[in-house]
Amino acid sequence: MKDPETEQLVPDEAPQTSASRPVAGSVAAVLAAVLMAGYLLLGKQYVSHPGADGDPAVFLLGRQLVASLLMGCLATARDGFVLPHAEDRKALHLLGLLNFVNAIGFVWGFKLTTAFTTSVMQLCIPVLTLGASVAMAMEPLSMGKLTGVFLVVAGNGRSAQNHEGSDLS
Repeated sequence: MKDPETEQLVPDEAPQTSASRPVAGSVAAVLAAVLMAGYLLLGKQYVSHPGADGDPAVFLLGRQLVASLLMGCLATARDGFVLPHAEDRKALHLLGLLNFVNAIGFVWGFKLTTAFTTSVMQLCIPVLTLGASVAMAMEPLSMGKLTGVFLVVAGNGRSAQNHEGSDLS
């Protein structure tokens, strides 16, 4: 619910998080995985497929523009048009710039390697993130998180086992 004077969400009445709505969280996670898989496949086709001479920066810019448009439309439909507080804008601009630089590095990087290595490295991100957050005592370890890490490691191992003639380095 919004405060009628400020048009901001009232903290006590903010929307429920996915932790309190596990089905919605699971659907969002599966949708994110499907979209990321599509992004990787399109990226490999455009940037590093034999005969493709696509520029990674152009591919990334198109992805960022489409994603920004979709996220902006969804956010506006859900909460109305809300600008961040003035004191938060500098940090948000820096975050956006760093995200873009990270994504350029990722796209350029997978131009230099195989689809298999790219997919394995992409799947390692949640494992490394959980490890870092547990090591810094930012997040408690749970059976659900350990199960997720096990599934990622098992899936990577199975992929490596099935990958014929791969150079896993």
